[in-house]
Parts: sequence; C-alpha cells; structure tokens
Amino acid sequence: MEGPSSSTTSSDRIRLNVGGKIFETTIFTLTKIEGTVLSTMVAERWRGQGELFIDRDPTHFSKVCL
Repeated sequence: MEGPSSSTTSSDRIRLNVGGKIFETTIFTLTKIEGTVLSTMVAERWRGQGELFIDRDPTHFSKVCL
C-alpha cells in the first residue's frame, strides 16, 4: 500500500471535506493508529495536496480526530 507523498511529514496538515464542512488536522493525527479507516484512507487516497472528501455527516466528526 502506498502512503502519502514522500515529501510529506507527520506534522504536515491535511484538509478533510466531511459532508461539506472543512476540517484541518495533521497527518500524524489521522495515521497514529494503523489500520483505522482514516489511516487507510490517507494512505490510499491522499497524495499530499488538496482536500480529501469524506461523504459523511460532519456533525460528530470533530470528536473522531481527538
């Protein structure tokens, strides 16, 4: 499985568009627990730029990124 671009670091920020609401966090936060849906999504779909779209209700998403 290919991860984010080799030029990214764990402190790099990523923007997530969750159901139309923008969240910004670090790569580290999303990948610190290997095998989760979010860490897999970052590894497979994010290429180091732009937003990653998640087609879900954003109401409780901020709790997921704690």
